Amino acid sequence: MSHQEALEFIGEVRAGISWERFCIHGVRHSDAFIDILNDTEGARKFLSSMGISREYISGQITKILYRLHFNRENDHYLTLALPHNASESHIHKRWKELMLLYHPDRNRDEEAASCAARINEAYSVLKNPEKRREYHRRRAEGHHLRPEIRKFRTPPPEEHVLGSPKMRSILSKLIIPSCVVIAGVILLVIFLENRQQRHVHHAGVTDKADGQQQAPVKEKAQEKGEVKEKAQVKEKVQEKAQAQVKAQKQAKIEIQINTREKAKGEVKAEEEKQIQEKKQAEEENQVKAKVKGEEQKQEKPQDTAGEGGLRPSPVPQQQSVAKAEPENIERWVNLFISRYTRAYEEGDIEKFMSLYVRSAVENGRMNYDEIKRAYKHNFEKSRYRYSLRNVQFRKNGDDVIVAASYSINKSVDAGGEALVQGDIRWILAREGGALKVLKVDYERR
Repeated sequence: MSHQEALEFIGEVRAGISWERFCIHGVRHSDAFIDILNDTEGARKFLSSMGISREYISGQITKILYRLHFNRENDHYLTLALPHNASESHIHKRWKELMLLYHPDRNRDEEAASCAARINEAYSVLKNPEKRREYHRRRAEGHHLRPEIRKFRTPPPEEHVLGSPKMRSILSKLIIPSCVVIAGVILLVIFLENRQQRHVHHAGVTDKADGQQQAPVKEKAQEKGEVKEKAQVKEKVQEKAQAQVKAQKQAKIEIQINTREKAKGEVKAEEEKQIQEKKQAEEENQVKAKVKGEEQKQEKPQDTAGEGGLRPSPVPQQQSVAKAEPENIERWVNLFISRYTRAYEEGDIEKFMSLYVRSAVENGRMNYDEIKRAYKHNFEKSRYRYSLRNVQFRKNGDDVIVAASYSINKSVDAGGEALVQGDIRWILAREGGALKVLKVDYERR
């Protein structure tokens, strides 16, 4: 759970992202969002260090969660802000967190009751195994009949700056005032023409009553007044038109500047990503080279005699075993890590599960069969690059405890990669002349 990544995602949402990316990252950062809304100590420290108001960020998070709860696909997993492979315990935990969040005693918002009802509806289906299977079946049939629902709808690519959403929004705001101004000018012209006709008619009647000499003078005065009024109206129209053109040019310049800054940021992020991948590849090559050297060292026969045919003096067996023990442990650990990462990157579920004993447990709740199903689903969905850093190990009786920091580069359908990082801890036991996983616990960052 990273509050910094959640904050960056909120900025992306405000700038405008695709629905698919919104769903993926909204679910991924849901734990951080709930942590901030619950005002935990870690969230308070983070917001204080960033100088961000909790009221402001809570409003943004609430809007994101509302969009997930009332998603247009009516997806129960999105309603609970969970991935589709979530376990029953994870579903129950998330339901409990959301119900506490929208409880009337804690949340006075008008939408809280409707959110709670929607969450209860989704939970009532997913908590029951039979209803959950029926929901998955109906969802699969619906996707078969309506393939357009299978993928999240994404907006068409922007071909030009003037076609961007921000520019369209600006133009839509300018259309109404422009139409009002044009309609006003037309009505004013009609009014002036009618007024001129009335003055002409009145002038004709006055000529008959007052004489023919005063009529030309009055007509000239009226014509001068009308010309002056028309000139003033024309000047006002021209000033408004110039102001509108100036505002459009300014908006276009701002959009171009924002586009250039965004492109520079993407280039910089790509360079940093390449540097990080290069460092990880170097670390993996070093570990593999070390493991290969240990294997070659083990396979190479030891010399039994010196150059003169003399054998070295024998060493007591107990002393030799004690001296070689740390080296053997390091070699076994390196061999285990090499096989583990290779099987993970190749997506070979049989080779990967051969590194686990039948009584293995993951995160204190998943047994061997559940572990196999979970990783098989992941391997069929994507391919990964797996790397470890800061590897530490020690003996604990007959077992070996290994701790490290891991990073997984995961390919996604939208194009690009998603980076997952965290800490992992194995308890390894010897079985069949190799180290195998007895227990594994990991925590994502």
